[in-house]
Amino acid sequence: YLIELSENIYLNKEALNKAKNIVIDYLNKNKSITIAEAKDQFATSRKMTIAILEYLDNAKITKRYENVRCLYN
Repeated sequence: YLIELSENIYLNKEALNKAKNIVIDYLNKNKSITIAEAKDQFATSRKMTIAILEYLDNAKITKRYENVRCLYN
């Protein structure tokens, strides 16, 4: 089951849930996460990292503040 993150970028549901949990765990230990930090955590490309983070922003799991993301609530 694939989820469209952005135009022409898809990720299967399991991988997206894993990425979501990585971000939540990271943000429970740190105040924020940058694209570079998320890229290192995901071990994927910058393009895919940005698509995942934007998906999480739209899902109100994270919120973007300038160049970092924090948990939405």
